[in-house]
Amino acid sequence: MITSADYADWLDQSGLYLGNYSDAERYQTFEKQISPEGLNVRIVFDFLRQNRDGVDVQAWRNYHVYEIDGGLRYRIERTADALAAIGAPRASEAVRTSQNSTQLGQLTSGFLAGGNPLPTQGNVDLPAMMQELQRSLAAAMGGGGDFVIDEETQELVPRRHRRPSVESRDEIAASLRVYVERQAATLQADIDRHGDVRKQAGFDPARRQAELQEKVRRESDHELQRDTVAKMRNQMEQFEKGIAKHGQNDPRKLRSTRRKLLEGRRAFVGRPAEQLLPEMRVWLQEFEQFSERYASIFRPAPVDDPALLERLASLGAYEYDVQEFGSILSWGAPRGFELDWPRISLSILYPEANGQALAETLDVIDELRRDFPAVAARLRAEVLSGFRDYVLGAGGIDRVAEWIDVQRDENGEVPDAEILRLAGAAALNVESQRQYGEGVTAVAWFPVEWDEEHGLEVPLVGRGGPDDDGDSL
Repeated sequence: MITSADYADWLDQSGLYLGNYSDAERYQTFEKQISPEGLNVRIVFDFLRQNRDGVDVQAWRNYHVYEIDGGLRYRIERTADALAAIGAPRASEAVRTSQNSTQLGQLTSGFLAGGNPLPTQGNVDLPAMMQELQRSLAAAMGGGGDFVIDEETQELVPRRHRRPSVESRDEIAASLRVYVERQAATLQADIDRHGDVRKQAGFDPARRQAELQEKVRRESDHELQRDTVAKMRNQMEQFEKGIAKHGQNDPRKLRSTRRKLLEGRRAFVGRPAEQLLPEMRVWLQEFEQFSERYASIFRPAPVDDPALLERLASLGAYEYDVQEFGSILSWGAPRGFELDWPRISLSILYPEANGQALAETLDVIDELRRDFPAVAARLRAEVLSGFRDYVLGAGGIDRVAEWIDVQRDENGEVPDAEILRLAGAAALNVESQRQYGEGVTAVAWFPVEWDEEHGLEVPLVGRGGPDDDGDSL
């Protein structure tokens, strides 16, 4: 016998909706693919899940309904319609007439209505607004209901209540069961029309969700590629208008457009062809011809000294850019830094057209290359110790595992190889300090998964060289 929970699970596993933007968008997507009865079941199922400990329409409106404008109207109206359809008219009317009573909600409403959106000391109680924000976050994390500050502990705790005129949660749940029984054939027809992946041999819910997430990522990437191609074609048009106006002898006038085009190319040029849409592959080929036509702007020599150019070429293919703060040279996979771990990208920042400053940075890079196994060993030690210090400060590996996917061995420990995987590839940044006096700095930066906000920075060379301030290799 089909149930509302079974039908909702089928929808979640079906892949009919792959986003996670809002309940309103989810329902609008379902509406095009399933029966009206099926949509009613899903909406009321979600409503009950968001009112786990008793129906409180005001708390639901305040802390579970976060859409704005058209999405907000659709969510409210469709929820009210669904409740009415399954036989909960009082809850339906309460939902239909509900308004967000929080200060944050009123502030948003005022902004959308064209009023004064700015909180001031006179018109908003900011501490109260922060408590309301806490309640919204708690509800989003599954708390449900309304919340109050416990006077003794000063902690946010649930307060359960319901309007007497509204059906109870048990009453709405009972009405939903009757509705599902009455519409069982229609609901089953939805499932039969789209198929039920759960009946496939060896079906694994976790693996299915991973497949759907990968599909979301792939579709998002395809959308990004299409958007990038459109923007890059526009930038190429702007570039040629700039050439017509300024000529090729004043590349400074074209720096911004040039940089955007190179960034667009850089984001996709290194990918395997099977990951690229046909239109992206075509644009990359077009841009290669375009950049060749304007080689003096897109591929200028970073310095006039042949010896320095030869040293740059010894590191492999590179890109050159000039920004307000100096010249930048970058290598995606520099020669001489090839180890299984870490994978290294390299960038040099130095004052524009300053050959001596560039030579000094290359001297440091040569030294790092000569002893790269020792440098890699130091980076390895710093990454391992950085992870373990972070885990200790965070309260243990169980806490850290709440926000990152980390593999542990049979003893519950995180192997070194897993920590190194979580660290990611290193960006080696070598920078001339001539604008501050003299010297060069070299820093390796890792985009570590356990602290994505800050990453992990390992200084390798101080301003005066490898031995400055004890930073010996």
